[in-house]
Amino acid sequence: EPALVPASPWLGGRVLPAPRVTLGASGVQIEPASGAEPMWWIVRVKRGASWSVDVIPGAQTRYEPREVEGQPMDLIVVSPVDRLGTEGRPAFATPDGG
Repeated sequence: EPALVPASPWLGGRVLPAPRVTLGASGVQIEPASGAEPMWWIVRVKRGASWSVDVIPGAQTRYEPREVEGQPMDLIVVSPVDRLGTEGRPAFATPDGG
């Protein structure tokens, strides 16, 4: 399973704002909030009662969820993570555009 180093809040920093997330035919597009430079993205995908989690580099702006036969995506949640391991505000996207 993907994992991150535990956060180090005593070193300072700020909580990163939520990115802009859009879901399209080519996967998930992730656009950092203005001025935010995440080290990592946490990408959570919900299918039915199951969740999958991926950790991808902060420079990556496109994500393709793994296909699971017979289980459409219900929700995608993307959170930025700063260099200190602090998870920022999440953004939510659904296949129907919600």
